[in-house]
Amino acid sequence: MHWRPMTAFLLAFAVAAHVRRASHLKQTLASARKWAAVAPSHCSKDCILDLTRRFHSFTPYVFTSHEACFFRSLVLLKYLSLMGVSANWEFGVRPLPFSAHCWIEHDGMVLNDHLGHVSEYRKIMSV
Repeated sequence: MHWRPMTAFLLAFAVAAHVRRASHLKQTLASARKWAAVAPSHCSKDCILDLTRRFHSFTPYVFTSHEACFFRSLVLLKYLSLMGVSANWEFGVRPLPFSAHCWIEHDGMVLNDHLGHVSEYRKIMSV
């Protein structure tokens, strides 16, 4: 087993939990912007998908169903930045019935949701 992805996941979870508890939304977004601005990596699409699969394999042990999009996306963004991958935190809304949602993308690839689901939302912000 590779320890680096698991270590990065645990660190990302701890950092994101601290940021979420200690910060207002504006400060959380500022932290996320810094994380998302890592230098572009030479990680291929397959490498990024593998990192994302590893992330999802760890999540059943630490997330509840109430942490579906915001916190999970925050942790994934930090995890990817620790692994040297730049990504975007996308926010969208659906008017009827009203709903807000967020997810992580890398070069247009949705990493923590399904394309069919996020296509129901109109993007209003990208971090």
